[in-house]
Amino acid sequence: MVKIHLEHNDPTADVILLSNDKVELRVSSHKLTKMSKFFADLLTIPAPANGPKAPFDLDFPCKVIAIYLELVNSPGYCHPVILTQSSNSFHDIRGLFEMVEFTICQDSVVEHVRQAIIKFADVHGPQLLHFATSRQDLRLFRETLSLGKPMRLPGLCYTDKCSNRCGNQTCQKGIATFEEWITQMTPNYQIDILKLIIVRMTSKNRHGHHCLELNENDWSWIAGKVEPEKPLKVRVLVEGVTPRKGRQQSQYPQYECEESD
Repeated sequence: MVKIHLEHNDPTADVILLSNDKVELRVSSHKLTKMSKFFADLLTIPAPANGPKAPFDLDFPCKVIAIYLELVNSPGYCHPVILTQSSNSFHDIRGLFEMVEFTICQDSVVEHVRQAIIKFADVHGPQLLHFATSRQDLRLFRETLSLGKPMRLPGLCYTDKCSNRCGNQTCQKGIATFEEWITQMTPNYQIDILKLIIVRMTSKNRHGHHCLELNENDWSWIAGKVEPEKPLKVRVLVEGVTPRKGRQQSQYPQYECEESD
């Protein structure tokens, strides 16, 4: 049974949107077509001469479409406030991001929603990384990796095994957390991240730094270098670096994450 939305139900609005959970929402075609090229093109198709206009079926839930219509009915400077309301969940904003792109909204609207979803990086990092890689959105992936909580690399409490000093809790939790985090990514991103982790840790170790922990700066560096489609050496090697006089040529290449001394 189709329900009518409690707020978006203006009888004078000439467009009806039907959500995938069977709720009708009404909106002005004038406002809708100003924000969305998809609807602007769709509404140029003449409606049937007889009978009422049929609703447009959308594969988005009522909550997502309702936020979308709040953006439609508001000036651009109000959009950041609408998008940061506490009632908006990660899943709502993720769906909204898909909807504003699907309906080809103005660039400014898409950017506002992109900034809203990035704010969930700290709490929903793994889910957001999965979302970014599933759509091959390199920019979203980099921003999530850079702004989210630094991922702690797993380890064992003894050299080659868990000695049960930790009661298995620390080792198990670290491994499970890392595994959940990295398996959210598509295989090409998994491989690229692991390559960059190795390069970063090797470089830190060579300069006498504690290399078993990666801090915010390390993850920021890794985020800036992620790009699975490009060869690793193109992204991390410093071009045109020559050793100083009297300094022996290193057998290792110099990476951009290293400081020249």
